[in-house]
Amino acid sequence: MATDERVQELMNQLLSVDQKNKAKVINLIRHEVMDGDGRYDFFEVEKKLNTEFENPKNAIDPSQLQPIKEYINSIKRNFRTVVMVLDQTKIRSNDKDSETIVVAATPLKSRNVSLNFPLCKGIAYGNQLSAHSTGSGFFVDKNIVATAAHVVMRPGVEFADIRFIHGILMSESGDFYPEIIVRKSQVFKPVYPELQANQYYLSETGSDFAIIPVQPAYDGVDAVAVESVEFPKDIKAYNELFQNQEIKEKEVYSIGHGLGLPLKFSYEGKVSHAPRTFPYFECNLTLLGGNSGSPIFDAHNHELLGIFIRGSKKLELTGSGHCLDVKKEIQTGNNGEADGQECQRLEFVYKALELAKNR
Repeated sequence: MATDERVQELMNQLLSVDQKNKAKVINLIRHEVMDGDGRYDFFEVEKKLNTEFENPKNAIDPSQLQPIKEYINSIKRNFRTVVMVLDQTKIRSNDKDSETIVVAATPLKSRNVSLNFPLCKGIAYGNQLSAHSTGSGFFVDKNIVATAAHVVMRPGVEFADIRFIHGILMSESGDFYPEIIVRKSQVFKPVYPELQANQYYLSETGSDFAIIPVQPAYDGVDAVAVESVEFPKDIKAYNELFQNQEIKEKEVYSIGHGLGLPLKFSYEGKVSHAPRTFPYFECNLTLLGGNSGSPIFDAHNHELLGIFIRGSKKLELTGSGHCLDVKKEIQTGNNGEADGQECQRLEFVYKALELAKNR
């Protein structure tokens, strides 16, 4: 999709204004906010929007700023729900500060993600640190995390050794360098030594989710305050979106730790395929390895719509064939449907969450 079209879609959601003001807004951020491969450090988007919208020379009606700020705040709230998932062996103590820990990480451009090809030198966010993580997750309740089951069911890794780290996101361009250092209060661990019955499901072609009660990872350390995602207010109405096919073309966004990077905001997505009887739907967001377990949000009301579990938009060889970069386009399958990002539907997740809450 062209940059101009992505900007147009974003601003149509942000604003309900006359066409004259809408055109001004679109011109302000074209090619500066919504370029690249569909992933963004949200602080850059927010900074640009706030600077330009509040600049008197742009003559944007101040009464139109409030809907924009409310929309941005809803996205920021959802950022505060997301966690990085990793094995505790990828965490070490910080000799300089007993209240913090260090996460194993390597600059993305130096990571070995393939046995045969390096990442391209110009890959987006190549200078940022890439944690040695297994995926993403998010809080669905004060002490409960949801993710894709395969993220926490790793060969050779004990479930009890899984850790969930909250708040690894960029607020300035120099954050988390030369190391990813976080406070112990940001780290959580499972309450139980194993996944609980009826609170997870793993299939390579079907459902893939886990509901995990968590607690602070370090004794005597109070957990940082977190936000929880908003589930659909009526799960029956949610299911009807699929039965009536009203879900198709719904605009979505996601937040997660693709490629082990600090949280990235993936925008300009839509639901592309949603069979009535499948436990998942497909969307066309830019989601990569490390995004598994990321929440998928409705771009209009910011409610949870699904969980990213597997997909096709991965790394691909460039035209020169010597390095890997982010695939820019979703491929089309033999059935004519978009071979996109598969996202777990919420009906079974909702039931598992209710079990976890009542345990």
